[in-house]
Amino acid sequence: MTTITINKQQSTTILGESGLAQRAWQVFATEVSAFLRVIFTPRRILADVERMAALHRAAATIESTDPARAAELRQRAARIGL
Repeated sequence: MTTITINKQQSTTILGESGLAQRAWQVFATEVSAFLRVIFTPRRILADVERMAALHRAAATIESTDPARAAELRQRAARIGL
């Protein structure tokens, strides 16, 4: 990457815009990858959703008696599929 430095502030801006574009492409690539994973592995996605739902149901069941355990179950559900 070539950067023309007129002053420190402009140099930072030029590098910042380049980094922003690179980050945007990375996010786009990640989203496309996730989309393709869903398209090509629907059974796995459905199984993950069922596991998440089961953990949320279990958390709701024990919420009044053991809130800490319920929170732990919800955290586990949130991490499924990552």
